[in-house]
Amino acid sequence: MKKALLILTLESPVAVSNAALYGAILEARKSSFIEGIYGAKRGLEGLLNDDIVDLEKEEKEEIEKLPFLPGSVLGTSSITLSYNDCTGEMAAIKKVIDRLNVGYFLLLGGLKTAELALSLSTSFLLGGIEASVLSLPLSEENAVPMSDHSLGYPSAAMRLLSSVRSVVDVAHSISTKKIYLLSVEGTYSGYLSSSAFLLPEAARPDLIYPLESEASGEEVLSAVKETLASKGQAIVLADRGFLDRVHLDDLPFEAPLETIPLSYFHRVGPEGLSSLDVWEAESAARLAVLSFKNGESGKMASIVREKDAPYESSLTLVPLGQAVGTRRPFPKEWILSPSEGSDELRAYLSPLVSGEASAPSTLPLKAAPNLLYKKV
Repeated sequence: MKKALLILTLESPVAVSNAALYGAILEARKSSFIEGIYGAKRGLEGLLNDDIVDLEKEEKEEIEKLPFLPGSVLGTSSITLSYNDCTGEMAAIKKVIDRLNVGYFLLLGGLKTAELALSLSTSFLLGGIEASVLSLPLSEENAVPMSDHSLGYPSAAMRLLSSVRSVVDVAHSISTKKIYLLSVEGTYSGYLSSSAFLLPEAARPDLIYPLESEASGEEVLSAVKETLASKGQAIVLADRGFLDRVHLDDLPFEAPLETIPLSYFHRVGPEGLSSLDVWEAESAARLAVLSFKNGESGKMASIVREKDAPYESSLTLVPLGQAVGTRRPFPKEWILSPSEGSDELRAYLSPLVSGEASAPSTLPLKAAPNLLYKKV
């Protein structure tokens, strides 16, 4: 019996959230075992409130725009369910399942999304509900474990490199004695901020402190003073989690401190998308949809790196139980000093940030396709 597919985006959107949605829609439209393709508006909130849109009714030209649109066209929300128990919400979820004949759930998101996917899969199994659940690992901070990297991270790293290079170029043009603090939204891991080590020395911040850096406030103060003495200015890039630990704003620097937040740059605009990121997001979504036919559930799509140079990867599924309750560790040994990263770091990062995807020049872009308004 054919069943419908329901797609949810959860947590903060990444640069390729819509590329993953695009891949899922295209594969589902070709599948003989799927009848009905739906999306929940604002993620879990839409599922619980039965706020669902019909993705099959969209015109082809609208769907083709998806990979190059910012954010998440379906919307998302921060609400989630308990990892161990979501029985209290099952009545609302089952109402949607029964009304739309949903047999497949595809969840797009990060660490909390993997937990939700496992919780739903377990609850469906225990409750005798015939519905399968798979997820994709989306995280601009590269925080989801059990995958070579998270979807969205390559594009976020490329955009960070572009933004940092621009700030450094401007700072080098100004002779005023000043400390520039580039704050990165890093609270899960240091993968995003550490990508700045790939920049050539002339375009690189003087000091880089990923979340996992063990430097003390006194050591940062000393390094900044030394940089000021030799260069007349200091450009510091640091994760927010590191800044929260060392309280950089409270240190007695000998020059004015200007903080430049680099927060949402990696989630907006069609520019700076990694072509690899777009391709892997679409491919992972296709794999997930195809895997429903084989009865797969309670698993997450995972990227397996086969080779660094030239980069080669494959896709597989891993049990969600292996991906929840932890986060992808960042190897501290990759950071040799605040101004130098290791060869291992470069070997890992370099293939992920080479090659930019561009929207076709003939493709008119809008804020979002009309799919947001075609409710069912």
